[in-house]
Amino acid sequence: MLTSDNLPSGWSGEQQRNPLFVERAVEELKRQGVPVEAIEIVPGAVVNTYDEIVHLRDFAAAHRLRSVLVVTSAYQSRRALWTLRRVFNGSNLVIGVMPAEPEQSPNAATWWLHRFGWKSVPLEYVKIIYYRWKY
Repeated sequence: MLTSDNLPSGWSGEQQRNPLFVERAVEELKRQGVPVEAIEIVPGAVVNTYDEIVHLRDFAAAHRLRSVLVVTSAYQSRRALWTLRRVFNGSNLVIGVMPAEPEQSPNAATWWLHRFGWKSVPLEYVKIIYYRWKY
């Protein structure tokens, strides 16, 4: 299952356009050997992690799923799991979080040595505080 924020990605010379990020994700899954009929796109555009999880909950309920494993960047997995537990509270679904490939997240020990770490880690702490307050 994939969610979509309806945002265009970078230029694709092959397609001669800027495909949506979700379209790129579908292509990558197919490239990795996932059959196209096994790829589901959760209906509706999402704007943040909370919105994404609400859409996922509704999709899981409509399809009578028993478990959901969310793959996300390691640095945001704590907030994702916390949000999943809040949104799925009271459901009978088994939920879990698995970090994506390590190169998609700053290393926990050396994040402060890299520009991406300075952009993502402090912002993630702000998001954690905001999510605890808002949701």
